[in-house]
Amino acid sequence: IVRLAEERRSYASQFNDSLPIFRLAPDTLCTIFMFYKQYALADHLSPLSPYLSSQRRSGFKLNGPPWCFVPWVAVSYVCRRFRAVTLNFALLWSTLCTASVPWTAELIRRSKQAPLHVIHPSPLHANGPSDEFRDIPLVCFRLALSYSSRIEMLELLN
Repeated sequence: IVRLAEERRSYASQFNDSLPIFRLAPDTLCTIFMFYKQYALADHLSPLSPYLSSQRRSGFKLNGPPWCFVPWVAVSYVCRRFRAVTLNFALLWSTLCTASVPWTAELIRRSKQAPLHVIHPSPLHANGPSDEFRDIPLVCFRLALSYSSRIEMLELLN
């Protein structure tokens, strides 16, 4: 079974290498990924609304409150090449949404020395129907502020 799985991966990799999108230079892919991130931020994160349909969020929501999810992370799951490109592209990870302490720490790590954009909810967003997430944004916000020299934009939501 292991051998068959390896063969399947090898054939999939060969097939992917033949597709035009997989022949794009890493810099071109990074540009495309940044456009997608900007679209996702404008379309999904700006409202940070718990009223967004769960169907739009499905698959991308963090293990945290409904007001914070990062759909652009999905590009890192497309294939090994996209994953390698995205993990080495610090600007893709430089938007911190204070929803999960481990995720905020991971975003800071992946963003390397890139300028940070921190999105922090108001207490109204954090204290929705469930109070289980009440303190998480504040802990994450403090973690983000410990990198204040890198913060280029700080967005405090109403």
